[in-house]
Amino acid sequence: MPDSIKNVKLSHVVLPLKNEISDAKVFTGRQKPMTEVNFLFCELETSDGHTGLGFGYSKRAGAPAQFAHANEIADNLIGEDPNDIDRLHVKLLRAGASVGRSGVAVQAIAAIDVALWDLKAKRAGLPLSKLIGTHRDSIRCYNTSGGFLNSPLPEVLDNAKRHWSQALAASRSRWDTRTTRSTSSA
Repeated sequence: MPDSIKNVKLSHVVLPLKNEISDAKVFTGRQKPMTEVNFLFCELETSDGHTGLGFGYSKRAGAPAQFAHANEIADNLIGEDPNDIDRLHVKLLRAGASVGRSGVAVQAIAAIDVALWDLKAKRAGLPLSKLIGTHRDSIRCYNTSGGFLNSPLPEVLDNAKRHWSQALAASRSRWDTRTTRSTSSA
């Protein structure tokens, strides 16, 4: 009998942020500051003992729904061939069709999808990039956490210096110039 999915373990993990993050949506009153990131982890195990790990995340809303939806549909993977990723993706979409094929439903499936690809790459003995077809040997890194609208200017500057010292190609800051106060004596 070919290798098949024997076990699916799902976990919901909350990562509190050291500093809350505000963006334009917070300043306009449409959202509250982000104080945590919620992760949905999926661990797969096959009958031959192979494993795959995947995750998805939710920044402000939907994490409990993602976890609940993933729990409802995950049993559809038991006994299936983990190589059939596209077919399994469709099977999971159909299993949860009553909640739709977008938003929370596909975010829940994303963690499972990543776990299936991780499993496939491990079984092939290849990095995932080689399994799906590498286009280049390296990429330039871009950091999107240079600072946020509520970050003081010295913090934004320190972040930028640190990112450049780490040889990052670029760093993005979200910064509100209306709250800036000049500290130079010039």
